[in-house]
Amino acid sequence: MGSDKKFKFQHYLNKVEGRRFLWMSRDEWEAAKPLFGKPVKIDISKTPMANVAKDASILATVAVHSSVGNARIDIYRYDKQDQPTPVNKDSYIVMENIIDRPDYHQLVIKSSTSDSPELRGFLKSNVGLVKTGYSDDHWFTELPSSVLCVIEKSS
Repeated sequence: MGSDKKFKFQHYLNKVEGRRFLWMSRDEWEAAKPLFGKPVKIDISKTPMANVAKDASILATVAVHSSVGNARIDIYRYDKQDQPTPVNKDSYIVMENIIDRPDYHQLVIKSSTSDSPELRGFLKSNVGLVKTGYSDDHWFTELPSSVLCVIEKSS
């Protein structure tokens, strides 16, 4: 797919979602994707979120797949400026099937692209990642025990 069309589509998704939208190869996601209900440790250096590690001390990265179409990646990082809760969690929703979104055709039209085989091929070979807003579970004094268990099991 032409980079111009991909850029327009991504730019419009940023606007619709109200936050930055990233792409991850479906093959990379499938290799890292956890089974339903079983969080797993993943290496973000192989994801579009790798830049987070440049600016922060990463403590843990966990992928969670709680139901069909409901997956996320949680990045726990240390931020000394957030004392007494220096552990911050950033979550990214994994959109595994953008083509099945009810507003897919509107997204295509409003992004000034076309519903072409190239666009569908791109969307089938990639998953979308969108960072969620901060919530009550963004700040911690230490890594949650559920995350520690996942890390210890995979070490």
